[in-house]
Amino acid sequence: MNKKHYIGKKNINIFLIETVMGVILIAIVAVFAIRTDIISAQKNLSYTAGHINDQCNSVTRINLAAETKSLMRIIESAQQVKQNIVYEKRIKENTDYIFSQEFLKKNTEECYLSAVILLDNNGKPVAQYYKDDMETVELDEYMESSSLLDVADNALKSFATRIDLEDGSYVDMAAKGMADGTGIVITCYHTSTEYADDYNLSFDHILSGYYDSEGGTVVVTSGDKIISSSNEDMIGNSVDDYIILKKIKDSDESGKLMHAQSSKSPYNHDFGLMKRGRDYYVYIYLPERAIFDNTISHIIYTFAIYMYIIVIYNMLRWKTAQIYEKNQSELSQQYASELAKKNEQLKEAIRREEQANAAKSDFLSRMTHDIRTPLNGIIGLLKIDEKHMTDTALVNENRKKMEVAANHLLSLINDVLQMSKLEDGDIELANEVVDLNQLAVDVITIVEQRAADAGVTLEYDRPSENMFYPYVYGSPLHLRQIFLNIYGNCIKYNQPGGKITTVMEAADVHDGICTYRWTISDTGIGMSPEFLSHIFDPFSQEKTDARSVYQGTGLGMA
Repeated sequence: MNKKHYIGKKNINIFLIETVMGVILIAIVAVFAIRTDIISAQKNLSYTAGHINDQCNSVTRINLAAETKSLMRIIESAQQVKQNIVYEKRIKENTDYIFSQEFLKKNTEECYLSAVILLDNNGKPVAQYYKDDMETVELDEYMESSSLLDVADNALKSFATRIDLEDGSYVDMAAKGMADGTGIVITCYHTSTEYADDYNLSFDHILSGYYDSEGGTVVVTSGDKIISSSNEDMIGNSVDDYIILKKIKDSDESGKLMHAQSSKSPYNHDFGLMKRGRDYYVYIYLPERAIFDNTISHIIYTFAIYMYIIVIYNMLRWKTAQIYEKNQSELSQQYASELAKKNEQLKEAIRREEQANAAKSDFLSRMTHDIRTPLNGIIGLLKIDEKHMTDTALVNENRKKMEVAANHLLSLINDVLQMSKLEDGDIELANEVVDLNQLAVDVITIVEQRAADAGVTLEYDRPSENMFYPYVYGSPLHLRQIFLNIYGNCIKYNQPGGKITTVMEAADVHDGICTYRWTISDTGIGMSPEFLSHIFDPFSQEKTDARSVYQGTGLGMA
């Protein structure tokens, strides 16, 4: 009875300890997760707000440049109409004609305008012509502007402005004083709403897509007025109409994350910040659930893992106690056996992983080495083209050579896609028809510029003279790469003024079977007979300083 009471009391104490530890653990995880999520949210929102602000500035600059260009064109049109008036007055001495609808219509159509208006020096219209799309546009307010009327006193002065209309269209207006000081010429061009919507950049295009899935909102304001928002219902309202925006504005700190009650529901809260730009303020705010989404998942995962550990722990504790009472020795042996087995499994898993990683690293190292040769050829040909831009024949010839090198580079890159086969040890060589004559030409084309840059002379026979059966079956990519690696080493380990000699010959022709011999010799540093047995080992180099002196990796022949 005393023993059962002792065990029951011990279990209660363990349960209380486990509960307290669980509460403390979850509290610690919650604190760190909340802090991490807030820091991450502030960083992401600040970056996004800054990016949007930069885009808004770019849109403003682009639209301003387009507006300036359009106003310059309308000023030129006003100058052209003014010159036409001078021509009619001085050359044709036809003063009345310039006030006729025929003259004004002709100038409107020739200059691609929407309206031409002639004013006297007091700003009163004396003649005017409007196209259909301009008949409802009220321009009296702008024609009475003192800035516009000032051009009458100075024929060299110009006036131009853009008039935004309620339907989203706009009118570009320009004014020039007549050469004889008798009035003012006004030209107008009306841009329709459809064209303005299609070709003018707006902030709405910038804001679309930001935080839609998280229920977030992006707002762009000019002062306190909302001029653009991912929530169209907010456009035209004031920042003070929204609790979170007002709190962010009142803090007057750019990039500081603020917390406030949501405008949608008194039971929800939002987090947001503001980024102050040159012309605009960018506000971004998200609901709490979007900010602390990771916090909730971290707490759930922590609780699940902790409960799993507790369950496993109690099961093991109970089982261990039962087995210990029955046979402590057997338990120790079983535990040691299971541990050894798991260690062996772990070692085997580590070994397989290391083999896979080694295979990948070896493959990528080889491929990096192989890609370098055609790239060097292309770079060399580009440098020649830069020095001989006027030599069209040379540039075209080099372009063909670069195409050959580029095609080989593409073949190498395609080989990279077979990495999954490498992991299984199952790389298949192609069995295609190979033209040995063309193969020889391609190889020489790729390496000859690199040899020229190194001051090494290439001497070789024309393969077509010795090739009795030029078409054979094989893997063109791997054949080409073998020769490129050999030539690459011949060039790399050669010396300025040296040479590389290539002899291609048919060693034997018998019963339709032809054996070819491709002999390559150079005046480089060579290799000792003792090192020849290691020539195909990866990263193997005879001299220890070869890696730094010749920039080699020991992968060429491997």
